[in-house]
Amino acid sequence: MVHPFRTLFGGCERLAHDLGHGLMARGHAVRVFTSDVGVVPASGPFEARPLAAGPTEVAGLAVERLPYLAALVRRRAWARGPIPGRSYLRRWFRAQARRTFTRAAIQAVRRWGPDALISMRAWDLPALAAADVRDALGVPLVYSPQMHADTPGWRPAAVRALVARADALAANSAHERDRLTAGYGARPERVVVTGCGAHPAPAPGPWPRPAGVLYFGRKTAQKGVPLLLEAMARVWDARPDARLVLAGARDPVEAPRLAADRARLPAHLAARIEDLDDVGEARRQELMAGAACLCLPSEHESFGIVLLEAWAHATPVVALDLPLMRELVGDGEAGLLARPGDPAHLAGRILRLLDDPALARRLGAAGAARLAARHRPAQVAARYEEAVEVARAAAHARRGRGAPAGVG
Repeated sequence: MVHPFRTLFGGCERLAHDLGHGLMARGHAVRVFTSDVGVVPASGPFEARPLAAGPTEVAGLAVERLPYLAALVRRRAWARGPIPGRSYLRRWFRAQARRTFTRAAIQAVRRWGPDALISMRAWDLPALAAADVRDALGVPLVYSPQMHADTPGWRPAAVRALVARADALAANSAHERDRLTAGYGARPERVVVTGCGAHPAPAPGPWPRPAGVLYFGRKTAQKGVPLLLEAMARVWDARPDARLVLAGARDPVEAPRLAADRARLPAHLAARIEDLDDVGEARRQELMAGAACLCLPSEHESFGIVLLEAWAHATPVVALDLPLMRELVGDGEAGLLARPGDPAHLAGRILRLLDDPALARRLGAAGAARLAARHRPAQVAARYEEAVEVARAAAHARRGRGAPAGVG
């Protein structure tokens, strides 16, 4: 796999982790090729420190970090002082560093000789490099774009170009499959709906539960945290006993804005918020099992693995009424859906679950059943195997037309 395997785990990193272990359990050798980029500070990548390049192990997976940030920093030092404000120079630095990374990726893949590549994350550096490796060596490529379409900075042209270069596509949902075929030129026979997975808990969390609302994810406006804070102010009017847990990585750029949003709350309401940044796996599972509901108020998601993690503990979910969430959750099926941009409606949905424990328990059980039926990691790994076979067939046809023979 070629993947942006960072030191902080988000949904995409968890997918890569579970997929890697799932493929190994099915008898495959797996190696993750990624960059030396770890956590980039708010001041930007030119001030970040690269991670050590070379082979390592992350969460039980063999990971090989290839130089990108180190090359960027070297060129930054070569500039001898502050980088001029002209954007073309910054773009040139990044282009040169990308070439360094791509050369290293081609060498690493040639040395290891995989049968196929699985590439994730839209137009990020590893996705671009994977396409370059595919073109240079002929290795079949499965591209999983993890689409956050319509978010700021989304680049349809870049994704469309990568779709055209891939041998097969792994879509997180039927909604994503339809978007890839209708808007990005994907051939329907090359798209496999692979989905995402999570491991069911040994036993669901006990009921009844305290009136706790859990948010788990990056703390950004894109993820809907300001909307959730507005909604909770209304929830507390009706349920002053309710508590909100905001768990997940703090974004250095957006942290001041979200701190200001929270500061506008009256002190007695702000005191009902527990703000957690670094949450270990045991604590993560404890929070999922003890919440009365999990709220995912994001308007832009490629999937939302956190929903599955809540269902693993039979915890009901509240999300926004978007096409993806209608497919995954369904209003009144495995959770409740709220109108986007409407804090009053979101508050009403949260209150329904807090005020009706029987409904909350029923929806949580339905989510657990949906997880078991569709979203176990082993099922996801099997569907990725199907995508690999599609890619290999396409690559075989490509070789017949005189393309590179590949190394697998």
